Amino acid sequence: MSNACVEELTRRDDLSLLFNAISSNCPQRNQPWRIQASDMLILIGKHSLQTAIQCIHSNKHIAQCVDNIRRGTCDLSLGDIARVYETLIYLLIESASLSTNLMDDFRLAHCYVHMKDIILR
Repeated sequence: MSNACVEELTRRDDLSLLFNAISSNCPQRNQPWRIQASDMLILIGKHSLQTAIQCIHSNKHIAQCVDNIRRGTCDLSLGDIARVYETLIYLLIESASLSTNLMDDFRLAHCYVHMKDIILR
């Protein structure tokens, strides 16, 4: 993924579309889109660009993503929820060398508590 592509995603805040795509209900026929959005977010994390990290942090995309899967109307399977957290954790790991902002966002969104609750279900 090129820097220009990531810069364009952050400039227009299209990152919100990717976070919504991985954490919202979708018909089975649209599952490839969910997987592609997840892969894109992981690639963004691997490139660890400061502008992308800042955009994710300032627009509270991690909290938004987790709120999507916590909502009572959300009917994601356990596998889909696991994939969301897998994506977020990869993003955190890859971006941690530049900034701890996303790790803090993950904690402040109570993601650890939510993950524990899912595991103990």
